[in-house]
Amino acid sequence: DYKSVTQTQLANGLLDYYMREKRMEKYIHRAVEYAIVLGAGYVKMEWDATAGKVIDEDEETGLKINEGDVKFSNLSPFDIVFDMSKEDSSDHDWIVARSFKNRFDLIAKFPEHEDEILTLPTKSEIEHLNIFNQQDSDDVAVYTLYHKRSDAMPDGRELTFLSSEIILLDQPLPYRRIPIFRISPNDFLGTPFGYSNLFDLMPLQESINTLYSSILSNQVAFGVQNIFVKTGSNVNITNLSGGLNVIEGLEA
Repeated sequence: DYKSVTQTQLANGLLDYYMREKRMEKYIHRAVEYAIVLGAGYVKMEWDATAGKVIDEDEETGLKINEGDVKFSNLSPFDIVFDMSKEDSSDHDWIVARSFKNRFDLIAKFPEHEDEILTLPTKSEIEHLNIFNQQDSDDVAVYTLYHKRSDAMPDGRELTFLSSEIILLDQPLPYRRIPIFRISPNDFLGTPFGYSNLFDLMPLQESINTLYSSILSNQVAFGVQNIFVKTGSNVNITNLSGGLNVIEGLEA
């Protein structure tokens, strides 16, 4: 009917806007890349209340109210925690997501936690994340727990924290579902983990790496030849660049 056609046109326009203007397509592509390499990739879609233009301001407190907008971000399997005993990747009751934010921005937003935030380790100080020898990072880990609505928790839960002592937000889940979307080529049967076809190539790649390493090690060790000359042969040696030698001697 006419109403359905109109709603479809509006929905297509919104999707096109977020694909182009908000670069949602970029985040989907990055999630696919994570999925191919690591077995799974994630797109986190949350509401950013501070985005957009200011539409109102509280005269007493000076608090500004913005339009707000949807915000996208990528998460790798290393940034996600869930119940590993589940046998279905879509059956999670809760998910914890890790992101990194500038600690001074967090202090500006939560000044009551300034002293605690300043003592948190930064991204460059976390050993397993400092793979490129990063220096003087101001980003700290921010964890958000999402619990879906259930009989035990009818309103769901959203909990944002920096440590067991620093709680930034604790409220009912403001979304209809957990706002984290997973992309995976395949599922590892009986587990909630993703499986990529590239995993099947790992033994072959390891064998190729071993062969290349053996060939290169042999060339490095024996690539420059040595020549045996009998003692007392009246031989003159002229050195050339690169370590090679020209050996001249008188005929017997």
